[in-house]
Amino acid sequence: MIHLGEKIKENCIFCGEKVKEKTREHVIPKWLIELTGPKKREIPISYFNEKGIKNLTIPFDKFSFPSCAKCNHQYSDLESSTKNIVLHILGEKKLDANDFDTLLHWFDKVRIGLWIGALIISGNPLDISPRFYIKNRVNLSDRALFIYKINDIKLPHLSFYGVNTPAFYSTPSVFGIFINNFYFVSISDAFLFSDKLGFPYPKKHMFSNGETYPKEFECGSHQINNNLFSIKYFDKCTEIYQTIIPNELIKEISNHCDMSYVNLMRQKNVFTDFKIYIKTSNQLNPYPLKKSHEWRPKEGNSLLKVNDIFKMVLKMQKYVIQRGIEKTIFPNEQKDEKIKYLRLLMKVNDKLMKKNEIIKDPDNKNRYHSRGFKNT
Repeated sequence: MIHLGEKIKENCIFCGEKVKEKTREHVIPKWLIELTGPKKREIPISYFNEKGIKNLTIPFDKFSFPSCAKCNHQYSDLESSTKNIVLHILGEKKLDANDFDTLLHWFDKVRIGLWIGALIISGNPLDISPRFYIKNRVNLSDRALFIYKINDIKLPHLSFYGVNTPAFYSTPSVFGIFINNFYFVSISDAFLFSDKLGFPYPKKHMFSNGETYPKEFECGSHQINNNLFSIKYFDKCTEIYQTIIPNELIKEISNHCDMSYVNLMRQKNVFTDFKIYIKTSNQLNPYPLKKSHEWRPKEGNSLLKVNDIFKMVLKMQKYVIQRGIEKTIFPNEQKDEKIKYLRLLMKVNDKLMKKNEIIKDPDNKNRYHSRGFKNT
């Protein structure tokens, strides 16, 4: 068996620096593995590299990466809190706004951890040099979480979708995760919908040295537009939203914008984070600070509808990339090549959406996989 952690440079998956007091971070936490099936089992992974789609099978407990002991310890409370929240979701129990704040932190952590893992597994075919790691991507950008209930799933289940696409390798903003009979779609990108929530937002981003920087801030409308995405998507789910303005930009924005609306939108008792919103009946409202069942999906989905969710993940990956093309100012000498490259990534997703189809396991109707996604 391959221990993938041994193939990565000896950098901490959290901070990106040389490891101090080496430990190992399980990107897929042990508590989640135990919650969704036998502890000692393998994860089938399909991935893209220069030779096409490849398949690999790895024991869950070997899917780990080097980390500093201090960094790893800093996230132990997040894991224990998230475990309790996930158990509440599976049991359809009450949750409050702070629970979702924690859950969104955890999805940030897992999304970037899976991204780094995907680059390692695939051999990094796009030759991407990570400029950020888990520590500097948690609670940094606008984020959304879609929660789908699947009625037909009876057995424990854990699997991921969208983490093996070139689009995800390039822009790790959207992925899906199946936990027993709930499917979660995590979406995050800088100022993804801050303008629609009435917040200050950059008119453009400047691309320089492989990174994008916000430029020319507008002060925002101070009004909420209930349609945060300008594309159609499969919406038979609970939609959770939170906008994030990084602390280092607050001062810059406050120099020329009235911040009263921004301060009003801060989550009570959590000054660094902003209010959690839930969309019900096409209306966005703050999620209750008290424990509530409001998060529960109004209706479940049949197993056949999972394919629509898979396609939505691919569609949202395209949406984030297209939005980046439209809002980013590229250096003239790089513009054509960069845009051509990004459009090529989107075309791969188009092909996957056309080919993607559910393949049911004849021996077990509740276990299945689709192309680019395998059951675990």
